Amino acid sequence: MQHNFDITNNEEIVDALIKGDEATFATVYKSYFTPLINYATSIVTDQETAYEIVQNLFVTLWENRKKLDREKSLRNYLLRGTHNNSLRYLKAHTLHQLHHEQIKQETSEEEQENIINREETADPETRLAIILNELPERSRQVVIMSHIENKKSAEIAKELGISIRTVETILYQAMKKLREKAKK
Repeated sequence: MQHNFDITNNEEIVDALIKGDEATFATVYKSYFTPLINYATSIVTDQETAYEIVQNLFVTLWENRKKLDREKSLRNYLLRGTHNNSLRYLKAHTLHQLHHEQIKQETSEEEQENIINREETADPETRLAIILNELPERSRQVVIMSHIENKKSAEIAKELGISIRTVETILYQAMKKLREKAKK
């Protein structure tokens, strides 16, 4: 059903909307949609978000059309709704960002505290034991025999049934790993 009415005739438009006239709603939508998106974009600075805000406003308008007041300007209702919904979005978005940053900072501070506590509580011998335990069994065994039990490479090779060269290679690689882990 096609209507020929003046878009500025507020009472006629509101009456038609209250009655559920979809053609009137489509006319209002076409008349105000682009200007409202431009207005919302000027507030939220993101056209996609502005589009969603205006779309939601029109959904709300249609769902609550029976509560419209014939005495109040539909244009002002739409502008105020766009303005308020844009500000609500900004507030929620800002709070979300602040919350995210706070969680990130707390996690970072918590990790820093854990590192500090780990370093304070772990004496050098304990740290060495932890690092040694991260080595493969054979490497750990050779390092202990060489540096803690003060055995020579030939003696270690004889006890373990491997060549002296193998003992030296294992020691070299193990010490390299230990130095890297000790730096961390």
